Amino acid sequence: MIKAQQEAEDLAQEFDVPVQVNDVCEVLSDGGFHISYEEKDLSTEGFEGISLGDKQAAGIIVNSKINMPTRKRFTAMHEIGHVVLHIFPEVVTTFRCTKKDISSRKSSKQVYENEANTFAASLLLPKHFVKPIVSKNDLTWDFIKEVADKCEASLQATARRLVTLTTEEYALIIQYENDVWHPLKSASCNQFIDRNKFPDSLQKREIIEDKNFPSSWDECDANEWVSNDKPCPAIKYSSIYYPEYKLTMTMLYLPEVDGWDEEEDEWEHPHF
Repeated sequence: MIKAQQEAEDLAQEFDVPVQVNDVCEVLSDGGFHISYEEKDLSTEGFEGISLGDKQAAGIIVNSKINMPTRKRFTAMHEIGHVVLHIFPEVVTTFRCTKKDISSRKSSKQVYENEANTFAASLLLPKHFVKPIVSKNDLTWDFIKEVADKCEASLQATARRLVTLTTEEYALIIQYENDVWHPLKSASCNQFIDRNKFPDSLQKREIIEDKNFPSSWDECDANEWVSNDKPCPAIKYSSIYYPEYKLTMTMLYLPEVDGWDEEEDEWEHPHF
């Protein structure tokens, strides 16, 4: 994953946000290597994106029927990731990616697909742009949506990217219907986060037409999310729910590990 991130972050230095697909293809086509990009109806074949080629040239096709612009952009950057990481080095010469492949669910090509996803997120949400503003802001859903809009990226991809870049102790939990993904934790978060379904006792904000994202936090018992035999202070959480997709995303903010044994009831806001 480090190689995928580094390749994308080096490339992202060439662009302002939002990074445009055609601009990336143009820059990568310098020096004798050529990438062509087009959009076609691939819905009958069930593919979101296709990339193929060799050391001389590569072609990318993205399904024109993808109805969300941010998902179409992510798919395009995902296929560019395959070109840079796998096709040009001639590791694999052809990729036909379904929605299941790109969503990071189980597939026979999971390692390659995860690398391409990491590349896409790192290119759409460049570290040189995102990290400075992450260091000054709390990861509320309102803030995450603001960054997503500036970078023309999906909310989920943005949330995942910001958690990996923050120095504070955050965790992101994603649930599609009854399928709970493994929690994504920031580097400084050392607590074991349970892979639990969203607790019925907690609150979540329903999101319709991508509006009304919460800008504040709710408080809950840490044991709703964290495995710990010792007494734990309350933690902050913020959850949103997309009824259209049966998708729930929860951001947790956890106190510093040293504070979990202290009798301290008052939650301290992250220091930036």
